[in-house]
Amino acid sequence: MGFLLLFSMSVINYCLKRLLIATGMFSFMLSTIGLVAIALAATNHAHAEVIDIVRFHQPHPKEDLRYLYTTELIELSLKKTQPLYGDYRIQQSHNPMARDRVLRQLIKGQTINAFVAATNSEWESKTIPIRIPIFKGLLSYRLLLINAKDQYKFNKIIDAEQLKQLQAGLKPQWTTTLLMQANNFPIVKGNTYKGLFAMLSRGRFDYFPRGINEIFVEFDKNHDQFPNIVIESNLVIYLPSPSYLFISQTHPRLAERITTGLEMMVIDGSFDEIFYRYHSENIKKAKLENRRVINIENTWLPPLTPLSNKSLWYQPDFK
Repeated sequence: MGFLLLFSMSVINYCLKRLLIATGMFSFMLSTIGLVAIALAATNHAHAEVIDIVRFHQPHPKEDLRYLYTTELIELSLKKTQPLYGDYRIQQSHNPMARDRVLRQLIKGQTINAFVAATNSEWESKTIPIRIPIFKGLLSYRLLLINAKDQYKFNKIIDAEQLKQLQAGLKPQWTTTLLMQANNFPIVKGNTYKGLFAMLSRGRFDYFPRGINEIFVEFDKNHDQFPNIVIESNLVIYLPSPSYLFISQTHPRLAERITTGLEMMVIDGSFDEIFYRYHSENIKKAKLENRRVINIENTWLPPLTPLSNKSLWYQPDFK
C-alpha cells in the first residue's frame, strides 16, 4: 500500500510540475489538484519525512547584497515548490575557499551542494547547472575601478584593441580572468580580492573590471581606505558571462526542485520583481546609455546557454 501511495505521489508531482511550468497556474494548482498532492503526502509517512537541504556556499558576508539577493531567490524557489516536494532547509557556509576547491567540494556534495558562479564548460560538465542566469546577465556589463590619476588613459579608448594597451587586475581562478586572457588582454594577478584594491591604489595595474551588481557597493566599502580609487566614467565592457546556480550531481532531486521553482518565478514575474528590487538603483547609477561599449567575445560560452530566451536576460538601452 505504501509503495502504491509513493508511486501515485510521484506521478502527480511530475504532472503538476509540467502543468505549472507550461501555464504558470500556481494558484489554480493550490486550489485543486495541489490539495490532492498535499493530502497524499500527509498520508505517506516515508515521503513526508523527505526534507531537501540546500548546503549553499556563499562567499560574501551576510550584509552583502549579493548574499541577500541569491539567498532570497533560492528560498522563494523552494517555497513555491513546497506543495510538490515538501519541506526544505537552507544551510549557509561562508568559509573562504578558492574557486577550484569550491568545485571539488561541490562534486562531492557533502559540505556544500549549491554554489553560484559564472558558467564555463568545466563547471557545466561536473555539476548540474540550472541554466537560468541568476543575475539576468548583469555581470556581463563591467565598469572599471581605476586610480583617479589615470582617467586620462581611458578618455579616448573606443575599442578592445586600445584597451589591451592597459593592464587589468584580477584573481587567477576567476572565469573573467581566463576569458580576458583568451582574448589576449594583459592581466596582473592578485592572490586575494582585497589585495587587488591595494594593488590598484599603488598603481600595479590600470583597471579592475567589476559587474554593475558589484562595483558601486565595492567602491563605497573601500573608499575610506583607498580614496584614490574611482569608477571610470566613459566605458563599459560587455563580456557575456552568465552566472548560474550549480548543484552537485549527487543531488539531482534538489536540482530538479530549484529549477522548477525558478521557472515558476520567471513565469509569474516574481524573479524579475526580486531582480529589479535589488539592482535597479545600480543600473541607474551605471548610466550605460552614456558609455562606450567595449565588446569582448566569450569563445568559451557553453552551447546550451539560453541566449534566445529574452525573458531571462537584462536588456540595456544603449544609445
